[in-house]
Amino acid sequence: MERDDLREDMSLFIYLPNAGLVVLTGCAHAGIVNTIRQGLALTGATRFHAVIGGFHLVRASADRIRQTVEALQALEPSVLAPLHCTGDRAMVELSNAFGDRLHFSHVGSMFKFSSAPRVAS
Repeated sequence: MERDDLREDMSLFIYLPNAGLVVLTGCAHAGIVNTIRQGLALTGATRFHAVIGGFHLVRASADRIRQTVEALQALEPSVLAPLHCTGDRAMVELSNAFGDRLHFSHVGSMFKFSSAPRVAS
């Protein structure tokens, strides 16, 4: 037997040229900010638009939650939809920091993102 130090993680990175990067996560075992930064690096996106999924903060310390919130604020997302493994304490801090950009989601929640060019009116 061998020790497995690889923290399995799956995420889907969707690059929408006129909106930015959309990230769908499982549990973000590598850290939600690390996952987003990896998506930005892999896609070459210069803007981050949305993240939906588990943020893996349910057992995180208050300091780690604070650091995560600050790092997410620096990324300037338009939409955050933290799910299952985010935890109640982190949800409160995220809600305080992001206001109406935070969406309390559940199974069956639907999001629609567009890559259509924005037209000035």
